[in-house]
Amino acid sequence: MTGIYEIMHDKNYWKDPETFRPERFLDETHSKIINTERLVPFGYGKRMCIGSSLAQSELYLFMASFLQIFKLEDPSPSHLEPKAGFVLGVPDFTMKITKRGVH
Repeated sequence: MTGIYEIMHDKNYWKDPETFRPERFLDETHSKIINTERLVPFGYGKRMCIGSSLAQSELYLFMASFLQIFKLEDPSPSHLEPKAGFVLGVPDFTMKITKRGVH
């Protein structure tokens, strides 16, 4: 089985793998995803998630609709450390969600 954590946290390839920087996967205009062999959120090879293309399409539609209606804010900016378990998780945090005004 492929070690996804090891691929996406390889210090020889990524400058700072422990830092959350999603822009590292975007082009210089931040409008397109750069396809790299090291970006494997849905697995790799024979055991790759069969529904990855559907999940990506649905996630895009959901987030686009959600962000048109709501504004997300972090009321208390802080550094979040991953929570170890069977898989890495995000610790509890507070997020302020407000409805956007009608334009």
